[in-house]
Amino acid sequence: MRLSTLLILACPLTVSADDPTKKHSLVGTWTVVSANDEGRDATEELKKEIEKLVLTKKEFIVHNVRNNVIDRSTYTLYPKNPTWIDFRNVKADRLHRGLFKVEKDKLTFCVSDKRNGPRPTSFTPGNDVHVLVLKRVKTK
Repeated sequence: MRLSTLLILACPLTVSADDPTKKHSLVGTWTVVSANDEGRDATEELKKEIEKLVLTKKEFIVHNVRNNVIDRSTYTLYPKNPTWIDFRNVKADRLHRGLFKVEKDKLTFCVSDKRNGPRPTSFTPGNDVHVLVLKRVKTK
């Protein structure tokens, strides 16, 4: 399994009818609901490694179960339908292209595993394509 790609999956945005990237806020803390690695359920495996994922205005930060930062990527959003997202891993300087959607407190990513590979065209896992579903952690 290419867990590193699932780990990098993953800016307060204002609403604008002509820009789908501004319909939802991604900033916050998220936990893994499900993970699909090229058609294989990888949910339990990922939950054993990942405590939370934190999205800031610029970064996607992955924390392990000991709350240590284990991966960090910057991300860029593009106003397409579905909305495009690109992750650039800070350490490895790898670009992964993907899609995302937000439904209430659920965030879904579909990301290509291939470095600089083609962007997925749907939220369907397959060869070199991973789907990660996250749930927003409620603030107290």
